[in-house]
Order: sequence, then C-alpha cells, then structure tokens
Amino acid sequence: MADETVPDWDRLADDDARTPGQLLAALDATERSRDDYLESLQRKQAEFENFRKRMQVQGQAQRVAGHADVAGRILEVLDDFDRTIASIADDVDDPVLTGISLVRDKLMKALGEVGLERVDDRGAPFDPNRHEAVQQVPGDGIVEPGGEPVVAEVLRPGYVLGPRVLRAAMVAVAQ
Repeated sequence: MADETVPDWDRLADDDARTPGQLLAALDATERSRDDYLESLQRKQAEFENFRKRMQVQGQAQRVAGHADVAGRILEVLDDFDRTIASIADDVDDPVLTGISLVRDKLMKALGEVGLERVDDRGAPFDPNRHEAVQQVPGDGIVEPGGEPVVAEVLRPGYVLGPRVLRAAMVAVAQ
C-alpha cells in the first residue's frame, strides 16, 4: 500500500542544492512534459477510436458485399423457380407445385433475412436506378398525358440488397 503521509516540503527544499528559480524551472519543464504526454495520449486515443469506427464500417461493408455476391449468384435460381412455378401453375393442387413453391418461399425468406428485396413495382413511377425499360406500351389511363412514365408490367423482377441494386427489374413502361 502507498505511504499516504505528506512529505515535508520545507525540509526537502532545504536539502536541495538548487535555487528557488531552478526549482521553478524544473517544475515548469516537468509540467510541460506532462502536458505533452497527456496531449499525445489524447491524440492516440482519438486516433484509435477513429480506427475502431473505420474498421466497424469496413467490416459492415464487407459483410454486405459478401451477402450481395452470394445473393447475386442465387438470382438465376430464383428465376428458375419462378419459371417452373409459372409453367405448372394451372394445377394449383399439384403437390409438385406446392413443394417447389415452399422451397422458393423458404429461399426468399432466408435471403430476405440478409436484406434482399424483390423489385416488383408494377404501377410505380419508372426509376432508371431500379428499372430497365425494354418495352414501351400505351398509357391507357395509367398515366396522365405528359406525366412521368410508370411501370406497366414487370417482365423480370429485379433485386436490391440494402441500397445496392443487384439486378434492375426488366419492365414495360407506360407513357
């Protein structure tokens, strides 16, 4: 345990051969050194905190990029499920259709848990960032004359993962 007694400053000063001016100069130098070390420590702590935050952001970005990579590879599998379901959709009681639909829904749920969303915006305003227009169809009352183009039909769904568009929806646009 540390000795909690207060030193006898007067006796220590009498025993020291330095003059009061020299003692004050030594004290001033020690205080400057202490302040320099404190400033350096505070700067290092701030640098470390910035580094830690940067690593968190980079780690999150890498996770999102990994999810996007895997999800992007699975999009064609989802398309195959959709085409298969559409080709046998006439018989709603078909157990094969039910099984394929269940597997597709389970896959979509798993991908949805990592942030994948389907872009199926029929009737929404055309957004060139989310939609790829491959056809233009007459408005037929969907759009006011001179108004913004609207997605009339989704020919192939698109997918987004967070703010990132993995695949734009292929759409027919009404103007």
